[in-house]
Amino acid sequence: MDYRWIKDGKGEPIALLVPKEFKPEGYNFLTPGDLNLQVGVNAYKAQGEVEAHRHNPVVRTIQGTMEAILLRTGRMSLQLYDNQNQPLECLEMSAGDFVLLVSGGHAITFIEQCDLLEVKQGPFVSRELDKTLLFAAAGGQSA
Repeated sequence: MDYRWIKDGKGEPIALLVPKEFKPEGYNFLTPGDLNLQVGVNAYKAQGEVEAHRHNPVVRTIQGTMEAILLRTGRMSLQLYDNQNQPLECLEMSAGDFVLLVSGGHAITFIEQCDLLEVKQGPFVSRELDKTLLFAAAGGQSA
């Protein structure tokens, strides 16, 4: 199974879904170079190496917040919304699946007990400034 981009009606990227079954060969960055977060799925042969290196303190200007989620265990339903808060697509994800949330909104329903690894840009400002709830919630958890 291949990775896929979910886009809105204007062709703007909303999310990148990388299922656990995606098995590339070699070095593969799936995101364009101008995206705020870069996602690669790379395959290395036994005894291969990545040379010792560090990342230079490059100044970058970033607007907005992207979120990356690796579903480590369980199953969940991820509802995606476009930038006008309209429902776009609902994805059922299982352990090992990965999603990069680029824009728009999202809601998650946990079908089973889940363990997530989440990555967002920092530094954290505050919940009030960082996110806008799309609808009046009945008591969901914040992620």
